[in-house]
Amino acid sequence: MSTDTSKDAAASGISPAGTTRATIAARFERLPLSRWHVTVRLIVGVVTFFEAFDQLLIAYALPELRDEWQLSTGDATAVLTVGSAGMLVGALLSGRLADRYGRVKVIAYCVAASGLVSLALTACTSLTPFLALRFVQGLAIGGEVPVAAAFISEITRSFKRGRFVLLYELVFPAGLTIGALVAAWVVPAAGWRVMFAVAAVPGLLAFLVQRGVPESPRWLAERGRLDEADAVMTEIEAKVSAATGEPLPH
Repeated sequence: MSTDTSKDAAASGISPAGTTRATIAARFERLPLSRWHVTVRLIVGVVTFFEAFDQLLIAYALPELRDEWQLSTGDATAVLTVGSAGMLVGALLSGRLADRYGRVKVIAYCVAASGLVSLALTACTSLTPFLALRFVQGLAIGGEVPVAAAFISEITRSFKRGRFVLLYELVFPAGLTIGALVAAWVVPAAGWRVMFAVAAVPGLLAFLVQRGVPESPRWLAERGRLDEADAVMTEIEAKVSAATGEPLPH
C-alpha cells in the first residue's frame, strides 16, 4: 500500500491492518485489572508524588530566604505565589502540548525540567533569578499533574475507572505531607539549598517514565497513528495476559 493510501486510511479511522479507534478502545475494555496496570500507575504516581514534594518546599525555605536576602513582605509573598502562578499556566498549556506530542513525553519532560530547576535553585544568590526559576518549576509541576491524570484514565477500562484514578490522585496530597515532614527536618539542619538539591534527584525518574511507560494507545489512535496504537496495544495485552496467567477475553 502506498504512503498516500496509508495516510488516507489513517485519516478515515482505519489502519492498513484493519485497526480502528473503536477497536483500540474495545481492546482496552476487555483487559482485566492486572500487575501491569498497578506498575504503570505506581511509576506515574511516584513521579506525581515528587512533583507535590517540590511544590511545598518553598514554604519551609522561606524563613531562611527572608533572613539571607533581607526580603520584604512583598518579596516573600512573591516567593510563595510565583510557583502557583506557574502551575496555573502550566496546567492551561499542558493539555494542548499533550494532545500534540503525547502524554508520556510531556510527563517525562516536565519531571526532568522540575528536577533541573531544583538543582539550579541551589545556585541562586538573589531574588530575581530565584523567582524566574520557581515560575518555570511551577510550569513543569502544573503541566505534569493533569496530563498524568489523563494518562492514567486512558489506560484504564471504564469499569471502576473512577476508583482507579482516585487512588492515583491520592499521591499528590501524600507528596505534600511527606514533603512537609522531610523539609521540616532537613531545612533547619542542613539549609534550604540542600533541600532543593535533594528534590532534584527525582528528576532522574524521567528516564524511567520514558523506558517503562508506553504511550497511550487511545491517544495514538486519536492522532491517526493506528499502526503504532495497534503495536503498543498488542504489547500491553501480552503483559496483562502474562500477569494474570490467563488468556484475554475475546
